[in-house]
Amino acid sequence: MKILVTGAAGFIGSSILKHLESLGGYELLGVDYFDKGFSPPNSFSFGSFRNVSDLETPILAIDIKEESFVRILIDYRPDVIIHLAADSNTLSSDQYSVLVNNVEPFRKILAYCSKTHSRLVYASSASVYGSTDQHHILTENISPINPSTVHAYSKYQMEILARHLPNSAGLRFFTVYGERESAKGSTASVAYQIINSYFNGKVFPLFSDSASTYRDFIYISDVVLACTKLIDNGSGIYNMSTGISHSYLELYQILSTLITDLPEPQFIPNNVGPSYQHYTRGSIDRLKELLGAHWYPTPIEVGLSQLLENWK
Repeated sequence: MKILVTGAAGFIGSSILKHLESLGGYELLGVDYFDKGFSPPNSFSFGSFRNVSDLETPILAIDIKEESFVRILIDYRPDVIIHLAADSNTLSSDQYSVLVNNVEPFRKILAYCSKTHSRLVYASSASVYGSTDQHHILTENISPINPSTVHAYSKYQMEILARHLPNSAGLRFFTVYGERESAKGSTASVAYQIINSYFNGKVFPLFSDSASTYRDFIYISDVVLACTKLIDNGSGIYNMSTGISHSYLELYQILSTLITDLPEPQFIPNNVGPSYQHYTRGSIDRLKELLGAHWYPTPIEVGLSQLLENWK
């Protein structure tokens, strides 16, 4: 089976490729933009050769907006496409550029999959739900869609376009954390940034509302497991979540039990604005249908412990 991964040198893409290599039996190919700057400058890609330097999979430097990407599809003829490449600046205000970067290449992929009956697994985002009240569980196909940024809107546009393709699965990523996040810089998960700051002799500041800001944190191994399962089974929209929310302050406190000399948290004002999500918690019912009733998401204490153990 031939599998093509876009955004292959990113956090999630490289993690999936490493796992698929360990399983064996797949012919793998990756493409990535390998840069932190699209055009215009306020758009970003976070692929890095460092994320894939331990892999044997060929990773080609390809801009998926260009004709060269179409040639890759035609020449390689993948049976499965795992599409993770995106303009990753979630706070960009350049509506046209974000939509061109995220939606237009996706249309090419859909056209290919429609003609060849190839399977498609693609990245959406929990940001399509917008702001929600605390204790509200976000459920696929039930909870209202209310994107508050153009990045979130672009992801929802991708979901709309993919509805006609029955052999596809869209993944609404909640807060994914784990190894291989270093190239994401300031957009890496707060968990990663706290640990990275500690090992660099610094204190990562939390927003002043961190005690009342909750996220559904999902460890990278659970995301990789779901993506691997979706290569063969499942369709529609899936929350990549745990069904449990923790505040950012709780996250810091959990880390302080694992890093005994972690300094006391420091706080700064939250100036992100009205698009900031203060609460996310996703239903895992569909994910459990996919992975089996025996599956349960990695507890945050375990995920953070593994991240520390594997720290490089």
